[in-house]
Amino acid sequence: ERMEFFKELQKLREAQPMPCILNLRSENSDYCPYHAAGKNCYLIVGHVESEDCMYGFWVGVSRDCVDCAFTEKSDLCYECIDVQSCYDCTFCRDCITCSNCEYCYDCKGCQNCFGSVNLRNKQYHIFNQPYSREEYLAKVAVLKKQYRRLNAPPPEFTELQKTLPHIAMHGYNNEGCIGDHIFNSKNAHYCFDVSN
Repeated sequence: ERMEFFKELQKLREAQPMPCILNLRSENSDYCPYHAAGKNCYLIVGHVESEDCMYGFWVGVSRDCVDCAFTEKSDLCYECIDVQSCYDCTFCRDCITCSNCEYCYDCKGCQNCFGSVNLRNKQYHIFNQPYSREEYLAKVAVLKKQYRRLNAPPPEFTELQKTLPHIAMHGYNNEGCIGDHIFNSKNAHYCFDVSN
């Protein structure tokens, strides 16, 4: 008789949605644990002030981002990892202040780049090669159709990632720091994804 009670209790627990853990001052973000001051988010784990984001991890002060991780101050991003202050970027990683970029790695201050690696303050580049605006738009339209069917990154992009050098630590404004993705820090040893 006593065991029946616990079985019934377990059935009841499994049938009801569980409340989030540490969801503070968020609106319409019921399934976002460790989240604060968010609005209209779904399945975002961690961080603050995100709005209209879904399926992410540590997405902060961002809007309309889907399937992103470690994304800060960005808008309209999809499948991005470790990006900051990006706008309308897709399949990008370790990019800062980029806009309208797709399949980019370690680019900073870039606009309208496709399949590019290690670029700084460039625009209208495809696989690290410059194009005029018109050429870029025409060629990217064809490339997007071609690679979306494959459901994989372009092989040219993958080859660029393999052959070009990678920086030892992503970050800026640091002094005496060891780790990766460290920003505005001092004497941070073996730290990852930290700032200030």
